[in-house]
Amino acid sequence: MEIVKKETLFKGRLLSIIKKTVKNSDGTLWDREVVTYGGNASVVLALVDNKVVFVKQFRPTVEGFILELPAGRIENNETPYDCAKRELEEETGLIPKNLKFLFEFYPSPGFVDEKLYLFLATEFSQGKVNLDVGEEVKTLFIPVDDALSYLDNGTIIDGKTIIGLLYVRLMLK
Repeated sequence: MEIVKKETLFKGRLLSIIKKTVKNSDGTLWDREVVTYGGNASVVLALVDNKVVFVKQFRPTVEGFILELPAGRIENNETPYDCAKRELEEETGLIPKNLKFLFEFYPSPGFVDEKLYLFLATEFSQGKVNLDVGEEVKTLFIPVDDALSYLDNGTIIDGKTIIGLLYVRLMLK
């Protein structure tokens, strides 16, 4: 299989939609619209005194507030590690002293090309919250057991956060 043609259908500030024509091994052609996010992001699973650090913010896509692990886009010439450090401080005021890369994953490869890098942070110094324009973020420190209950009862609906909490559950076994 190979991509034989790409056509930009829409180009926005943060994302584009590309029509890709794919040639199958039997020679047939088919089209797929793909969202290209124009970059990747880092996610931080921060644990402070047996509590998970969450941010609660409004997401227009779900038309409501959701609990998420701190995360954000990797900026130009920034490594995933540097992005994780920057985003954690910007959103929560925590500067990680101990930041460990866990793994990378594609949250929805059926239609978007964004890759996420998950990090574990366990030691911190205090920094300064510095939110992006338009961001309204509340930092919450939720005991691990409560966070896992939120996972089980459907309170947590964000994919990257579900993956992070499943990692916590595996760590505890």
